[in-house]
Amino acid sequence: TRVARTGIDGIIFLAEKAQYIEEFQKKAVADKQTREFLKGHNGDEVLELFNRWEQLYK
Repeated sequence: TRVARTGIDGIIFLAEKAQYIEEFQKKAVADKQTREFLKGHNGDEVLELFNRWEQLYK
């Protein structure tokens, strides 16, 4: 069972295995279309989070 919630401070993602969270982060980083959408829709906080994740998986 997993639960995801967005909030002011980021995203809370509870998962059975850490691997699920890593997969989620990698997919979010690779999703260029969503990143472009966020740039035009005041998604700076989420983009900052994606950028931090991107640094983890370089």
